[in-house]
Amino acid sequence: MVTFDYTDPENREATSCELSNLSGVTETQACACASGVCTVGVTSDSMHYGASSFEYKVLVGGTESNTATASFDITSEFVSVWETTTPNETITLPLLTGHTYNFVVDWGDGETSEITAFDDLDIDHVYATAGTYTMTMVGTIEAWNFIDAPDISSATKIIEVVDLGAMGWRNLSGAFSSDGLISFYGSDTTGVTNMSNMFIYASSLVTADVSDFNTSGVTNMANMFQGTALVSLDLSNFDTSSVENMYGMLAVNSNLESVDVSSFDTSLVTDMYGMFYAFAGTDLDLSNFNVDLVTDMGDMFNSTGNLATLDVTGWDVSHTPGAAGIFSSTGAGLVVTCDQGGTPGTGTFYGYSCN
Repeated sequence: MVTFDYTDPENREATSCELSNLSGVTETQACACASGVCTVGVTSDSMHYGASSFEYKVLVGGTESNTATASFDITSEFVSVWETTTPNETITLPLLTGHTYNFVVDWGDGETSEITAFDDLDIDHVYATAGTYTMTMVGTIEAWNFIDAPDISSATKIIEVVDLGAMGWRNLSGAFSSDGLISFYGSDTTGVTNMSNMFIYASSLVTADVSDFNTSGVTNMANMFQGTALVSLDLSNFDTSSVENMYGMLAVNSNLESVDVSSFDTSLVTDMYGMFYAFAGTDLDLSNFNVDLVTDMGDMFNSTGNLATLDVTGWDVSHTPGAAGIFSSTGAGLVVTCDQGGTPGTGTFYGYSCN
């Protein structure tokens, strides 16, 4: 709800108001005035965060005012759940040097802190009583890293990301490398360029909803989901048109039975080493992949013993010198659909006859 006062030079109060040229928001409660105070309800457009505005004018004594502009930022909170197991246990936020921080954190125990730097003293918080706490942050957090931050001792204590929020994220490399993390629900990642190692070794992660991710600016997804406990993963919304590195992206997921990569644009990718290493599923259709720039496919399908069908139709691997171990420890009955001979079902693909 937005509220504004209006009184003209003759001290006459506004009696009505109207909006125009809305940007990033929709009017959900009509603008109305009483005793000179006008209120209007606006709601953020779907998945819109950041700068928003609208123009408005009021009516006073039958006279229409000039048009004014209301500008504001729409934010979404970063909400997570943490668990402490002993009294007076410290949680340390994994902030990374070289990035902008300006946010308020509600620690979930009745205390709040304002943090403006990666090494701010307030990144440490002591919980007097062992238990589970919901932490809420609002503001700007450009990077969050449980691998490279100066203090990563709290990595095992985060158990759920309820909402990643719209925090002005720029770098999510190593962000949730936590063997305590069980579930993750994403949000706005419009400005992010690096998602490498984002969930690496999150060995307890069984739920990952990344359907709201904006990945159009991401260039690095190396090891992004390596070593999780996920059974299925829907990446059909991912825009990978800028990605150059998919090294080990889905590797060592021994429970992963299905993954949707049907929307992947891999035209800029140069490294797919170990991308599906130890994939547990029976079928992979990668016929949409463009591998023209890929130079390393080593161990790409290594240890995929359950894999029964693989579709790599359209792949040009004539320029790919690195493919050592691409089919090591795969199933004896693997059927590969390919066209290496120039037409469907002709030629061979690293030792497998094209079906």
